[in-house]
Amino acid sequence: MKRLPVLAFVVWTLGGTLLLGSGAGSHGWWDFVWVLLLVIVAYAEMASVTGLHAARVGAGISVLGFSVFFLVAGATGWLLGPIRFTDHAGPRIAATLPVLVPVFAFALLAVCHRSAEFLRPALDRRGTALLAGGLLAATVANGASFLSRERLWWLWNPWGTELSAAWLGLPWIVLFGVSAGLALALQPSSRLQGRRLPAGWLALLAINVLFLLSHFKPTPSTT
Repeated sequence: MKRLPVLAFVVWTLGGTLLLGSGAGSHGWWDFVWVLLLVIVAYAEMASVTGLHAARVGAGISVLGFSVFFLVAGATGWLLGPIRFTDHAGPRIAATLPVLVPVFAFALLAVCHRSAEFLRPALDRRGTALLAGGLLAATVANGASFLSRERLWWLWNPWGTELSAAWLGLPWIVLFGVSAGLALALQPSSRLQGRRLPAGWLALLAINVLFLLSHFKPTPSTT
């Protein structure tokens, strides 16, 4: 029963391959179920290894931090380069930022944090946070095409011609730094629990498999 949420998420995620090439932003209900399942997996695992209070604090700080970050990035065009959020990601915060974006970012960071602990259990808290930030930045880089072109959450091309050559790597560096900083708010698990294969690792693997497969599909037409 403990593995049921992550198995449901893995199946739903891999099922998303059926949407590849079906039209940008089509079947919007898939996104909400996908993020909801990821939040359940991430939060349940956080609560089980750190306690309910620590999970609440970590989740609250992460969602708030990512909300501020994406609000500033979307409003100013700095930090991530020109980016515009669309209605495909659902209701918005302050009529600007879709709620789905910071919630997804929190859940992704949580599973990256648990994966970092699993991959390198000997790291201290700062080292784990840095590795978690790196995993998140790499995952978003892998999924930039899927989230932008397939799901149409935002209009953003960090490798586009509107950005200078010196600017190209900056969005990923900024995202890494913000994610690593927010990962410090997540409480580490015990060493015993860290040796178990975490649900977050399975979720992160499924996400990256979907993102990777999306690179081999033709770019869908916008609907």
